[in-house]
Amino acid sequence: MTESPGVCLTCTGLDARGVTDPEERSDAHTLCVSVKFVVNGEEIPVKTDLFLTLRFSCEKALRKSGNVYRPVDHWAVRNESGSLLSMDAMPEMLGIQAGERLFLSLRFAAGDCDAP
Repeated sequence: MTESPGVCLTCTGLDARGVTDPEERSDAHTLCVSVKFVVNGEEIPVKTDLFLTLRFSCEKALRKSGNVYRPVDHWAVRNESGSLLSMDAMPEMLGIQAGERLFLSLRFAAGDCDAP
């Protein structure tokens, strides 16, 4: 199995030997950075592929935090300065750096009629 350009096989859970848990791996590579997502006040470290959409890492953070009952589209992601980030953009294009803290919060309150 070879690594495709722009796809970090470690973060997607694959390596040359087969399926692995990316959170258990400690080997460094240039396509990923460790980002801290804050979900409901809890800091969740996630290895983030710079060339996959931010949505991929947000989904990983929500799974790790146990927030699996609402779709990722019901969540918003913001940086430390409070700017809303597009989940459809690549972290590399957003300038996300290793160790950066990103905040995931629900876009809609319970019972909100405007929720998709």
